[in-house]
Amino acid sequence: MKKLLLIALLIFSLLIGACASENNTAETGGNDNSTDPAPIESDSGLRNFTGAADSFESAGDDSTDSVSFSSGDFYEGVPPSDAGAAGDAAAPAEPERVSGTAVSDSAPDESPRGGDGELSALSPPTPAVDMLWSSDTDGEYYGEMPFAPAFSVTQQQPSLIPQAGLLTAGEWNDNRNWSFWSNLMGQNEQFREFAGHWQLFAANRTVVKVVDENNNPVRGAEVILTNTQFKAITDHEGMAYVFRGFGSFPDNNSPTTITVNVNGETQVSVSESETTFVFEGAGSPAQLKLDLMFVIDTTGSMGDELHYLQTELDDVINNVSRNNANLPIRLSVNFYRDKGDEYVVRPFTFSTDIAAQVRNLNAQSAAGGGDRPEAVDAALQNAINEHEWEADSVKLMFIVLDAPPHHNQTTVPAMSRLAMEAAEKGIRIIPLLASDGCTETEFLMRTLAITTGGTYTFVTGHSGVSTGRHVEPTIGEYDVEKLNELLIKIINRYLT
Repeated sequence: MKKLLLIALLIFSLLIGACASENNTAETGGNDNSTDPAPIESDSGLRNFTGAADSFESAGDDSTDSVSFSSGDFYEGVPPSDAGAAGDAAAPAEPERVSGTAVSDSAPDESPRGGDGELSALSPPTPAVDMLWSSDTDGEYYGEMPFAPAFSVTQQQPSLIPQAGLLTAGEWNDNRNWSFWSNLMGQNEQFREFAGHWQLFAANRTVVKVVDENNNPVRGAEVILTNTQFKAITDHEGMAYVFRGFGSFPDNNSPTTITVNVNGETQVSVSESETTFVFEGAGSPAQLKLDLMFVIDTTGSMGDELHYLQTELDDVINNVSRNNANLPIRLSVNFYRDKGDEYVVRPFTFSTDIAAQVRNLNAQSAAGGGDRPEAVDAALQNAINEHEWEADSVKLMFIVLDAPPHHNQTTVPAMSRLAMEAAEKGIRIIPLLASDGCTETEFLMRTLAITTGGTYTFVTGHSGVSTGRHVEPTIGEYDVEKLNELLIKIINRYLT
């Protein structure tokens, strides 16, 4: 009997010890021998990542991001609730000066940073989920989920209500910073590789300025670089840019001349790096007209920003129309995805019904895509050659995107051809690189802006709106501005 009592007491004591051990484990979040890791607290103190593969939660926040993994990889970031505060702080009265990525002999680091690793005031927030992916093709595309993803990501959009003035952006004009571009193409291995990869060599440039006898700029003059197929139209400053050895046309260093046609009068001069032509009695058209076009990538990767961009562009369009009441304006909005999607290009022809075009803009949604590259070349072909641009209008084409075109034997020669066709018609291509862009897309878009007399713009992360990553451009110092104000300023600049 005593033995039975001793055995009962021993079993009872063991049970009490096991319960105490379980309670201690629950309070401390695990022990050294546990196979399930305890939650990791993020730097912000708001977000906990749980497990190796299931989900993460934002403590104390009902608007929880839900992310499912099968690979076990995850990244920490700033939750959308913090992004709103960052956005409020990133709307200074004066533009913020930021350093771009410095030129180096090695490939630029694509981490979101300034050229010196710091910003002058407010740094962009870390994305809520780092959308860094690479394709299974040749590793040259970045920033979008592969067609057959290893794991899925479901993100709640930021809680900010879309309104004009939220997104921030910067601008860089390589034609105005030509020595920077020349050094970049001469020293940066990655940019040189992109130039060879796409057969786009915008290096041997001739600047042509056309003025009247009073040194006033002559807008709309035709400029032809002989012995090449490159033609251009002078802009609001009487400037045109023509290139030897561009695209698939080799530079054989043979003597070339510049031919300029103005109102039926022709002048010819030997090609130099900079040449000025004076046409007496020329002058620019007394009445300007504006053909304004937006070409927008609406694939799934644009989903985090599309509604914000629609609101910003709505404001830009209405502002330009309202403040230029006496200016005839035609507007075209066009959208593109990729082959196999609901549509490849969805165009809306030029119209003076601005309100109807704005409704077309706001009716779009993001879907499709899948692989990294999209049908950029098809969109440009439609925009440049399948719309009726007025011959004597100011022609501005904004292309909003985050990915390059497909690289193949069709698109490579098409990109140089389309750039030359736009330059010949006087269409200024003004790219706007959205978040999740990559350096390859930056190179392509800057080349289009250079060769057509446009300017390069890009969304920055200072607003905290986008959940995507922002690749710091390989440029010098630039101002961080509200996107809508920047685009309005650029449009008005070409109208002066």
